Amino acid sequence: MLGGSSGLNGLSFTASAQVVVDGWAALGNPGWEWPSFSKSLAEAYTIAKAPPSCAARSSSQGPLKVAYADDYVSGWPKVWADTIESLGFPGVQDTLTSEAAGGLMVPDTVDPAIGIRSYAANAYLPPEIRERANLTVLTSVEVKKVLFRKPGNGDGDAVATGVKYTETTTGAIKTATARRQVVVSAGTFGSPKILELSGIGDARRLGPDNIVANVPGVGENLQNHPMTTLSFEVVDAAPPTKDTFLRAALRQDQEVLGSAMREYIEHHTGVFASSGVTSAAQLPLPGLKTPAGKKDIESLLSNTGSPSSEPFAVAHEKFVRSILLSPSEASGYYIFGPAYAAFNPDGTSALPPLDGSEDNYITIICMLAHPLSRGSVHVVGAGADQRLAIDPRYFSHPLDLEVMARHVQFIEQGLAITEPLARWLNFNGKRAIGAPSAGDFTDLEVVKE
Repeated sequence: MLGGSSGLNGLSFTASAQVVVDGWAALGNPGWEWPSFSKSLAEAYTIAKAPPSCAARSSSQGPLKVAYADDYVSGWPKVWADTIESLGFPGVQDTLTSEAAGGLMVPDTVDPAIGIRSYAANAYLPPEIRERANLTVLTSVEVKKVLFRKPGNGDGDAVATGVKYTETTTGAIKTATARRQVVVSAGTFGSPKILELSGIGDARRLGPDNIVANVPGVGENLQNHPMTTLSFEVVDAAPPTKDTFLRAALRQDQEVLGSAMREYIEHHTGVFASSGVTSAAQLPLPGLKTPAGKKDIESLLSNTGSPSSEPFAVAHEKFVRSILLSPSEASGYYIFGPAYAAFNPDGTSALPPLDGSEDNYITIICMLAHPLSRGSVHVVGAGADQRLAIDPRYFSHPLDLEVMARHVQFIEQGLAITEPLARWLNFNGKRAIGAPSAGDFTDLEVVKE
C-alpha cells in the first residue's frame, strides 16, 4: 500500500518526550537532540483542528494534517484528565511538545476539512507532486533485491546499481537502474528482508556464496512495545461509551451504520470522523512516591542483571534504568478507550460479548514504554520455502516483565480506584472474557501470568 503503515495503523499522532529524544543523541546519534528533532517534527504537520490550549501552534507548517478532539472538558476525556490530576500529574498535555509524565491529548491524523485520513501518501504525494516529470511511483510491485557492481579485482566496496522487482499482477521481473543512489526504506520487517536477499547481512548466516557485505547487525535488535488491556464494566449512569455502536457494526446493523455514515459524509462528524481514542497518559513506574516503594524498585534493579554485555545494549539499559528511577519520566504508556477491547491469547483482537447484553465498558491499554528485550527478523529457508522469520522475544529481558506487571497492576489498584474514574466503574462487575476477576491483581505474580 502506498503510504505504508501510516495508511494502515491507528490514527493517533504522537511524539517522544524530550528525555527520550536526547537519549537517542547520547547513545551515539549526534544531531538528534530535542531542538533539532522538534524543529523537524514541526515541519511535518499542521494542526488543522485544535482546542484552545493548542491554538498558538495551529499555523500551517507541514503537509500532514492532525486534528484534536472537540474538547477535553466533558465526558470521558474530562473524567480521564481529572483522574490523572488526582494522581498528582498534569491532566491534559499536548503530545507534540516536550512534556513527559501526565495526561495527554492525542490528535488524529485526519483532515477535518474533507473528512479523510491524512497520511504519507496524500500528504507528501499530492497530484501536483505525482505529475512531476522526474518522479515515477510504481505500485503493485515487490522489490526482490538490490543489484550491485563489484570491483573487477575483488578489492573495494560493492556499489549499488539498482533494484530487481516483480510486478505482482503479471509476475514479470524487471530492473530499475539507479543514476545516483539506492535508498532502502521498507520498514522494520521489509528492510532487513531486502538487505539479506541482496547479500547484506551476517556472513555466517548468509554463507560465502551469497554475501556482498558483512553487516552482522542486519535483522538484529528488533524491539517493540508489548501491550495488554484491562476492561471495566461501567455503571448505568456513566457517560456514553461506544459499545452500542461497536455491537451494531459487528452485527452489520445497516440502520445504525447508515446513519453514522450519512453524518460522516454530510458533516465530517460522528463516530467515523475520529479514532475515538484521544486520551492517554505517560506515567512513571508505580511505587516511587513512597520510601518503601522506592526501596523495592531499587532492590529490583540491583537484583536484575543484564543478559547482554554488548556495549550499546549496556548503554541503553543504563538509560532505561535512569527512567525507571525517575518520578517525573514515564516508563508506562496508558491509552484510554470508552469501549470494550481485549486480546486473544494469540495476540489478535477479541470480539466484545455478543450474548444479547447491553453492557458498557471502558478499556485502559497499557504499553511498555522502554522495552529492553531484543528480537530478530531474518530470511530463512531457500527457494520456494524461503520466508521471513520474525522473533520479537518479548520479555526475554527480565526487567521488562517486572516493569510492565507493575504498570498493569496499577491500572486496577491505582487508576480504577481513583476519583472521578472510580465512581463510574462497576469495580466488581464484568471484565474482559478470560481476564482475571476483580481484585486478583493484588498479587503481582498473577499479573505476570
